[in-house]
Amino acid sequence: WAFTGKPLSIGGSLGRDTATAQGGLYVLEAYLKQKSDTLQGKKIVIQGAGNAGLNMIELIQKTGAILVGTSDSKTAIYDESGLDIARIVALKSGKKSLTEYIWAKHISNSELLELTCDILIPAALENQITSENAHKVQAKLILELANGPITPEADTVLFSAGIPVIPDILANAGWVTVSYFEQVQNNTNYFWSREEVQAKLKLKMEIALTWVLEMSQTKNVMLRTGAYVVAMKRILEAMKARG
Repeated sequence: WAFTGKPLSIGGSLGRDTATAQGGLYVLEAYLKQKSDTLQGKKIVIQGAGNAGLNMIELIQKTGAILVGTSDSKTAIYDESGLDIARIVALKSGKKSLTEYIWAKHISNSELLELTCDILIPAALENQITSENAHKVQAKLILELANGPITPEADTVLFSAGIPVIPDILANAGWVTVSYFEQVQNNTNYFWSREEVQAKLKLKMEIALTWVLEMSQTKNVMLRTGAYVVAMKRILEAMKARG
């Protein structure tokens, strides 16, 4: 097979549709478990209600976490007591805008990123948190579900402020991991159930988080740098093995 992400009817994999968000959730839960914590009662802000963002919104409602803020390309909404996830999913699944969500306060995208919350999940565009607004971020933890939502300059500001960032290279790797699973299934001509795919994804993401967390703690660097060190170490070991 020359490509992945195929429809199920021509060799695609179950679980591929939600893999980005599912993988991100597994990493987030594993990170909190390392801190003897869980998502129960955590106030979550998710920027973006596209594929990854909306899937994450749906997934967190099963964890006991509280969605207090989210956004789409038109508006952002906020309710400290918790947003109605079912209504949000119904609107976005119906190709409608959150401008039609009338049960919460409407705010700007910049205000959304600066909300007081336990976990901020940028799941929309790149370069959303920069050196100009990083010092205004009040989240206790950030999970990058989008590609490159935090600039290098902002990374430094957040690290200095003691706000951990679970980087995109790890947090949103679920989709490429399940793409690999799809290739494996194609090569063996044996297809797994959604539960099998998710169980294998969970294991992969938890192991990756452990490697990155241990490296960042050993080197006393941010998680992103820890991920890069792990990657470079593997490349160098492979080059040496090949002579």
